[in-house]
Amino acid sequence: MSSPTLILLAGGAGVRIRHLYPTVPKPMIPVGAHPFLEWVIRYWEGQSVSRIIVSLGHLAEVAEDYLKRRPQARAHIEAVREPTPMGTGGAVRFANSKSQPRDPIFVANADSLFLADARRAVMRLGDENVDGVVLGTNVADAQRYGSLDTDPDGLLRGFREKCAGSGLISAGVYLFRRRVLDLLPSQIPLSMETEVFPNLMARGLNFVVDSQPAPFLDMGTPEGLQDVEGFIAAHASWFNGG
Repeated sequence: MSSPTLILLAGGAGVRIRHLYPTVPKPMIPVGAHPFLEWVIRYWEGQSVSRIIVSLGHLAEVAEDYLKRRPQARAHIEAVREPTPMGTGGAVRFANSKSQPRDPIFVANADSLFLADARRAVMRLGDENVDGVVLGTNVADAQRYGSLDTDPDGLLRGFREKCAGSGLISAGVYLFRRRVLDLLPSQIPLSMETEVFPNLMARGLNFVVDSQPAPFLDMGTPEGLQDVEGFIAAHASWFNGG
């Protein structure tokens, strides 16, 4: 199997923290000497992806300018701009159609970091009955995220509503065979959790959940934003090749 491609979703408006950075898109908020997007890219370069397609929307020109000036490193990086807000699933479908990524394809949010061994997910595709992988982690309070519903074999059955208490959540990282992305519904906006996965599972596709006890940060909230610099500093080795 070839080195994976990554579609990095960086187009959201960041409504929960936009008042703090009205002229900067969420992934471009500075964290130390770099925008948060840079730390995300460095993590993924350490996961042996060969190509990163950054899907942009809100204030796209800010990230486009940064990526043009950024030296190419281990992965080839390119940007695509959504013509209109498409939702997470719509952005994936658009990036897939514009850039023709190689199989297999990771999809990840650019406003979070899950410091897991993403390469482990690629091994799960050795089973031809597996169409994709959802990376998950157990947290003490799943209320902010909702949780994953799995069967005893680890197959995804759905996304549960948000409820208090511990639970297994999606880390916002998915791995797909290329053929799966060609089956995405065409409506806009399109959500990965509430529309894409239910549609594909209803068609008989199988997704396994790879749960890993790895550090996780969602910087798209005021609380996450407060924690982000400490998170990067505490896990610095992940951003120098993994």
